[in-house]
Amino acid sequence: MPRKKKKPEGELSDTMIAALKMRRDITWLDGPDDSYLPPPAAAHGEPWAIMWRQNSGLAIVGRGSAKRAIKLGPAGLPDICGIAWPSGRSGEFEIKLPSHTSQLNANQKRMIPLLRAVGAFVAVVRTLPDLNAAVDAWLRGER
Repeated sequence: MPRKKKKPEGELSDTMIAALKMRRDITWLDGPDDSYLPPPAAAHGEPWAIMWRQNSGLAIVGRGSAKRAIKLGPAGLPDICGIAWPSGRSGEFEIKLPSHTSQLNANQKRMIPLLRAVGAFVAVVRTLPDLNAAVDAWLRGER
């Protein structure tokens, strides 16, 4: 069966994740066997973070009678999540296309204020420079 072509937002997400993996202040988690070792920046006492891609919604797995739905993260959770060191503060980054026709959905509009209310850093990012500026601000402890 041919693979579906990625949507533009998925392509942008892949580009942003690749850039995050290259940062010296980020440990990127891709799977269950990932290392939680600090990135190079930690050796110099600089702030750093562990980050991952957060899927939400439902995934259908298996076939036939073994087919089942697995609930992922709650609806509206941003695309990329992380924990900053030394603050322990959560960072949440929602990726949207640069065109302003790409807007937050109803679940995201409900979730983002809740995350901010509990102290998370939340940013909607549309470009790679937006993402890097937001991650830098988060690691500096900005609101």
